[in-house]
Amino acid sequence: MFFFNFYQQFIFGYFRCFETIQSNRNLYRLFSFRLPAGFVQLRNLTILGLNDMSLTNLPPDFGSLEALQSLELRENLLKSLPESLSQLLKLERLDLGDNEIEELPPHIGKLPALQELWLDHNQLQHLPSEIGELKTLACLDVSENRLEDLPDKIGGLESLTDLHLSQNVIEKLPDGLGELKKLTILKVDQNRLSTLNPNIGRCENLQELILTENFLLELPLSIGKLHNLNNLNVDRNSLQSLPIEIGKI
Repeated sequence: MFFFNFYQQFIFGYFRCFETIQSNRNLYRLFSFRLPAGFVQLRNLTILGLNDMSLTNLPPDFGSLEALQSLELRENLLKSLPESLSQLLKLERLDLGDNEIEELPPHIGKLPALQELWLDHNQLQHLPSEIGELKTLACLDVSENRLEDLPDKIGGLESLTDLHLSQNVIEKLPDGLGELKKLTILKVDQNRLSTLNPNIGRCENLQELILTENFLLELPLSIGKLHNLNNLNVDRNSLQSLPIEIGKI
C-alpha cells in the first residue's frame, strides 16, 4: 500500500504540468473504478479523456480542475455527477455517453461555455428545465435513453444547431421547440410521436428532420414553412396523406 500511494504521488507530480491527459491502459490499472482525491491537483489540464475506465464516480471536488475545456467520460459506470462540476466555467465539450446516468442534475445548466453535450446511451427519463440555461450549447445528443418528454425550457438553447433524440419513448415535443431558431438538424426517429408539434414550422433554419419509426398520423401544415429543409424522412409511420403545404419546401 505504501508503494502504491508513493507511485500515485509520483504520477501526480509528473502530470501536474500537463494540459492534456487521455486515458490508456496504464491509467486504467492505476485508477480503475475511481479517481484518487489527489487527481484534482492537476489544475493545468484543459483536455481530459477518461473513457472506458469503469469509473463509478467522480471526486466531490472534481470541479477544482477549473481550466478544463474538454472532458470525456464515455463508457464508464457513472450514475451521478458531483455538484462541483458547475465550477468548470471554461468547459466547452462534455461527453458522458455510455454511462448509467438516470438523472441529470440541475447544476448542469451552470456551464456557461458549454458547446457540446453528449448524453447518449444512458438511462435518462427526463431532462431538468435548467438545461435551457446553456446559452452557448450547439450540439445536444440524448439518443438511446428512456426519455419520456422534453422540458419546455429547451427553447432557451438559443445557439443549438443539432438535437439528437433518437431511440427514446417521447410522445410529444414541447412548444418551446419553436424557439430554436438556429436548429439545423433534428432527429426524433424511433420514438412514440403520434403528432408533430406545429411549432416545428418556426425552426426556420431546419435542414434535416428525421421522424422515422414513430406513430404519426399526419404532419402539421406548418411544415411548409421549413424552406431550408433538404432532408425529410417519415418512413415507417402511419401517414395516410401529406399536407399540400409540403410542396412549399
